[in-house]
Amino acid sequence: MWFWSDQFGSRLQMADNLSGEDQIVERLTGATNRMAFHLRGDVLVGVWALGCVCDFALARRWLGQEARISALHLSDTCVPLKASLVS
Repeated sequence: MWFWSDQFGSRLQMADNLSGEDQIVERLTGATNRMAFHLRGDVLVGVWALGCVCDFALARRWLGQEARISALHLSDTCVPLKASLVS
C-alpha cells in the first residue's frame, strides 16, 4: 500500500505497514523534512516521509525486498541512507 498527498508545499508519503507496535526510527533532514522507518527486528516493514522524496523512493524499494536495516544508521543524518542497509 502506498499513499501520498501534497500538504502546504511538501509531499507526505506513506507506504506499507505503519504500526505503533513496531520500532520507529526517525530521520530528520532539515527544519521541515523528516522520515520515520518502521522496523520489526531489523527488517523494514513501513515508512513515511514529509519531503525527502528521493529517500522515500529508496526506502519504498527496500520494502518489497524485506531489507535488513541498521536503526543506528537510520537516525544519523551524517550517514547516507543507502549505508543503512545491512548486507
